[in-house]
Amino acid sequence: MKTKGAHWPYTIIGLIVFMIIACVVTVVQSLDFPVEDDYSYFDKYQNVENNFNEIQKSQEEFLKHYKVNVALKDKIELKNSSKLAYIIDDFVKISLVGVSGDDDIKDVRIKAKLVRPHTTKEDKVAEFKLVDNTVFVDTKSLDGGRWQLMIEYSYGDYVLFERVELFKK
Repeated sequence: MKTKGAHWPYTIIGLIVFMIIACVVTVVQSLDFPVEDDYSYFDKYQNVENNFNEIQKSQEEFLKHYKVNVALKDKIELKNSSKLAYIIDDFVKISLVGVSGDDDIKDVRIKAKLVRPHTTKEDKVAEFKLVDNTVFVDTKSLDGGRWQLMIEYSYGDYVLFERVELFKK
């Protein structure tokens, strides 16, 4: 006995159901496994997103104890962007001063990283020296172009994250 070939409506309905299931699976997996890291906070994007309010409070508390000043003067406007970047040669000088008159920064821990904004292939842990409440970050070995200096200062339970746009000629 011959059947009348009316299978195409079932095929279309089956494909639509399959696409809906595939979309749901993709969304569920993307929530559990985010793609990007947030380098400005030295942590995964998901951790930063989940703890953002605590990070902001911690930064406010840090700034009650210390003041940070980037000691670079020459700036350049970046192409295709409204951002300004500091022009650098051999080092970046950042001063850290106690707000309450206590200029001792021996209790402050510092982490620094030099990154390219468009790729992670050239990321480097920054070499720095601490001299008289001033952090000198070595930038001699950097290739020319745009860089970002990511710095984490921590004092007790308080943390400050700072990003400095740099341009090396």
